[in-house]
Amino acid sequence: VTHGDRTFIADRGGTLHAVGLHAGGALWQLDLGEIGGVSAALRTWNGRIVCVTVEGSFVQISRDGRMLSRSTLPVNGPIKVSPSVPTDDGVLVVVGDGGGFCAMRLDPCAPVWQGRMPAKIIAAPVAVPGRRVLVGDTSGNLWRCSLAAGEVSARQRFGHPLSVPPLPYGEEGAIVAAG
Repeated sequence: VTHGDRTFIADRGGTLHAVGLHAGGALWQLDLGEIGGVSAALRTWNGRIVCVTVEGSFVQISRDGRMLSRSTLPVNGPIKVSPSVPTDDGVLVVVGDGGGFCAMRLDPCAPVWQGRMPAKIIAAPVAVPGRRVLVGDTSGNLWRCSLAAGEVSARQRFGHPLSVPPLPYGEEGAIVAAG
């Protein structure tokens, strides 16, 4: 992920790297190996780097490589799917391999809610307008849930697994790749 004049890269061994865009070269490295490899895409929010480890740690790191917070996610691992992009007010959604999912507040770092999906999730959840989140599953369901409490407000059934995150379209729509 790129933020300002830096790109942040995580390797499967558990090391987070910061690379300068203008001068090139490494700026710093942070070994997260003791808490597990980074599961998927890094996210940024309010100048912080946010990452989730395969084993279920939720970590926030400053642009200069200091660990700001670390907590354990309230979902069963392993965590293999990227978290949602954080909302402007600092909430993101994380899904576990076993169907558990939760919303995490970034400041202060704490769970907002946790729930369970009826089928396995293999694509990142997507926060959309109206304080909602879209989650697609391997059974071909697209779920719309409240970002505030995780309650399901709608379900659309497709004929194939949803393996790509939905793309929000307007206020109420989404473009879905099914199949």
